[in-house]
Amino acid sequence: MKKALMAFILFYSLALTAQLSLAVTLSLVPSLPVINVHDTSTVDLKIAGLGDFMPPSLGGFLVTVTFDDSILAFDSVLYGAFLGDPSNPAETDIVTTVIVGSKSVSFDEVSLLFDFELDALQPGSFSLATLRFRGIRSGTSTVGYDVIDLSDAVGSTMVDLTFESASIQVVPEPGTVLLLSSGLVGLMLWQRKVRIKLASQLGITLFLCLGHSARTTCERRST
Repeated sequence: MKKALMAFILFYSLALTAQLSLAVTLSLVPSLPVINVHDTSTVDLKIAGLGDFMPPSLGGFLVTVTFDDSILAFDSVLYGAFLGDPSNPAETDIVTTVIVGSKSVSFDEVSLLFDFELDALQPGSFSLATLRFRGIRSGTSTVGYDVIDLSDAVGSTMVDLTFESASIQVVPEPGTVLLLSSGLVGLMLWQRKVRIKLASQLGITLFLCLGHSARTTCERRST
C-alpha cells in the first residue's frame, strides 16, 4: 500500500513538473497560403505543448479568429475529436458564433469527459478545429486571434501561451489574368494599326502636296 501511494505521488509530481515546464502554443496553419478568387483554403487551429497522454490535457477552449472579410469569407468549421466526439452532446458542448460586421468568428468547445479520459485521449499536439475560408477578392489577409481562453482538464486556466498567426493571399483567377492580358495585347495591336494608318495617310497627303507643289512650279516656269 505504501509503495502504491509513493508511486502515485511520484507520478503526479512528474505530471505537475511537466505542466509547469511546458509552454502551450496555439497556431493557425493554412493548407494553401495562396488561392484564386472563389477557391477555398482550410486553416488548422492547432495546439502544441500538452502532456502527451498525461497532464496537462486540454479541457476546453474559446478562440476568436480574425480575418479581412473584404478578401476572405468564412465558410465552415470541422471540430476535432480530441476533446470528445463533437457529434455527441454527452461528450462535448460546442458553440460556433459568426460575428457579422466584426471580421471574426468564435469557436467555443468544452469537453464533458473526465480528466483521466482526456489524458488518455490527447497527444502532445493536435488540431482543435479545421476552418474553411473562401477567397472573394484579390489581396492578402492575416488570419489571427482576438480572444483566447484555454482551460486544462480540471478547469484551470492555461496562462503560459504563445500564438502563431497566418496569412492567405488571394489572386485573380487564371482566366481573368488571361483575359486582361489578351485585352492589353489587343489594345497594343489596335494602337499599332492606328499609327500605321495615320502614317500611311500622312504619307499620301505629303505625296499629294509635293506633287501639287511641283506642278505649280513647272507651270510658273513655262509661263
